[in-house]
Amino acid sequence: LSQTGASSVDDLIARLIKGLIQLGSAPDLDLKLSLTPVDYVSRAIVHLSQQPTSLGKAFHLVSPHALHFRELVKSIQDFGYFIQWSDYDQWQAKLLKVASAQADNALSPLLFLFTDWVTGNERPYLETAALVSQAFDYQNTLAGIAGTNTVCPAVDTSLLQTYFAYLLKRGELSDSCQIAYAA
Repeated sequence: LSQTGASSVDDLIARLIKGLIQLGSAPDLDLKLSLTPVDYVSRAIVHLSQQPTSLGKAFHLVSPHALHFRELVKSIQDFGYFIQWSDYDQWQAKLLKVASAQADNALSPLLFLFTDWVTGNERPYLETAALVSQAFDYQNTLAGIAGTNTVCPAVDTSLLQTYFAYLLKRGELSDSCQIAYAA
């Protein structure tokens, strides 16, 4: 939720956040992510389901605000976690080394997303999937909720920090990894 940060702790984004923190490293990717707050999705579904004009239409409930991967990592750093940038090959090698030694790394179940390359493509599965996910047409959704107070919030540093605080409160992030920055 965008007010409380309540969200799945085992989805791709939560695992990505936890895994980057556990590794202390992030690949320098030119990648856009789609994070859609569940409270926006639920309000949109309720509203759209009550509109006769919605019948027969497809509604893609994705955020119209893409979040750049670098912004996500910067927000994690701003929250107090040490994340070092590296090129993809170095990061991937570190991930494989850590995952083989630690089964509890959050990214271990998702290794194929970072190590397997899509046939005929120069990108791993994660990048390919992120590029494809940007192709959803959400114009029906925007038109269907126009004039209501149902607005998808932009995922900015403030909202990300709400999510991080929720993960920390749930014990999904270790506060011992946090670095206290001097004000």
